[in-house]
Amino acid sequence: MSVRRKSADVGPVAPAVPRQRRGSDLSDKVAMFNKKFHEHHEKQLSNPFSDVERPEGYQIAKLDVNDPNYGRYEFVF
Repeated sequence: MSVRRKSADVGPVAPAVPRQRRGSDLSDKVAMFNKKFHEHHEKQLSNPFSDVERPEGYQIAKLDVNDPNYGRYEFVF
């Protein structure tokens, strides 16, 4: 036989405490992925050997043999 409690027997209910996020949530990860995608896409637009579709009228920068940085690759980490 079960015993039912009256509402007066139960103590006050504590208000719900919102959960705190640990680390980043999904929207932060999606934003980070989109940022990386756009950075990579911009880099591929300037790469003459990539298969990225360029907007009509897009001009790839011409290389100049007399440029002191000609033939050097800029490493970006």
